[in-house]
Amino acid sequence: MTDINIASVSASLYKCCDVVGINASTYFRWHQDGQVIDDKRPTAQRPVPQNKLSADEEKAILSVCCQEEYADLRH
Repeated sequence: MTDINIASVSASLYKCCDVVGINASTYFRWHQDGQVIDDKRPTAQRPVPQNKLSADEEKAILSVCCQEEYADLRH
């Protein structure tokens, strides 16, 4: 394949990725050794953030936000 053909194929690949809404790096990650691998994002194990609010903290914030004095913040 010539350099021009390679550039043309690469440009088409990037345009196709853009059309379907994925990054080209995602395409390359999903295609390994000529095989398409499954999208592992939905089943990925993600750690709980260190700064996640506890249930009590979330409840306290929501109770303040739902008070009458904060119902209308336009004034």
